[in-house]
Amino acid sequence: MYHDWIMSGRPQSEEAVATGARAFSERDLRAISRRLALSGQHDLRQRIADGLQSWLTSTETSEPILIPSTRRLSEALSVHRATVNASLEILVERSVLTRSASGRYLTARKTSAVDTTATAHQLYSVARRAAQDGLTQGAFTELAGRVFQRASAAEASVVFLHSDNRISGIGAREVEAILKVQVNSMDLAEFKHRVGVVYVADVNDIELARATVGQLSDVFAVGLALDADIRQAVIGLPAGDSVAVVAGSAAEGSRIAAQVARHRPDLSVEVLSDLAEATSGVVTLVPAAWMPPETAGIHPYRASIVPSELVLVRSRMQSNAETFEFGEALAEAASRQP
Repeated sequence: MYHDWIMSGRPQSEEAVATGARAFSERDLRAISRRLALSGQHDLRQRIADGLQSWLTSTETSEPILIPSTRRLSEALSVHRATVNASLEILVERSVLTRSASGRYLTARKTSAVDTTATAHQLYSVARRAAQDGLTQGAFTELAGRVFQRASAAEASVVFLHSDNRISGIGAREVEAILKVQVNSMDLAEFKHRVGVVYVADVNDIELARATVGQLSDVFAVGLALDADIRQAVIGLPAGDSVAVVAGSAAEGSRIAAQVARHRPDLSVEVLSDLAEATSGVVTLVPAAWMPPETAGIHPYRASIVPSELVLVRSRMQSNAETFEFGEALAEAASRQP
């Protein structure tokens, strides 16, 4: 477990020993840097998060892995500590990382295997009934395979509709991480309706998405937490007041500024790349992951999807799956009629 650190002559940190976690070596950091360079994400925070997650996924260990301090990571990757911290928070939201009692990040513990006890009991009852009905093992296995494929196909029918006005942290990948099913992405300009699909869109695109889909299906909005954060920060400001938006990139800052303008078109909005550039006394919106200690006039915004936003999506997925299975059963019954 401690091979890399023993080979490099560096001892385990006290916290690594205390938590039973595997610590990083310099070789690990170099491996992550290579994955970072291969990432297709333009947003640096997403690139770091993706590179780190890719490395963690490929690392075979049953113990949790203790992530280096943000200072050490920022030095190794040559990026600002705030950017590293934002990337680690992205992985917390994806349930890849968790925080220790001291505030250090480490990988979330995974169960060694899925508990199949309940499924095995249910499958035994079904298999016993099939044997009593005279079904052979081969026929039962074939039928079980077809049913499993149908159930999987029915449950994985989620599509994230998007325009060019996208905010990193709110997209198909984030919906997929929460729902634990495959989520496809579709440009609204190229929309083609598919029966049985559950459609999801960012709240900024929801009007366009619903107009595009029309009466064919419902479209569920996500990004509501971000919208609520922005609205709460600016709704009570005097007309003509100024607002500053701090963001990791100019493009994302412009999208957040446009969302501010949607609620309060009478405000003057400035986009900044660093909180240090903010003017004292001006209401400033800052990513929640970058949030400093409580400061007057500083408001956090969550550029992410909150799991509670997908409750209705889960319900619709379940409804679609049940409808799908019922329709398949009717079709199969009809095919047996003389």
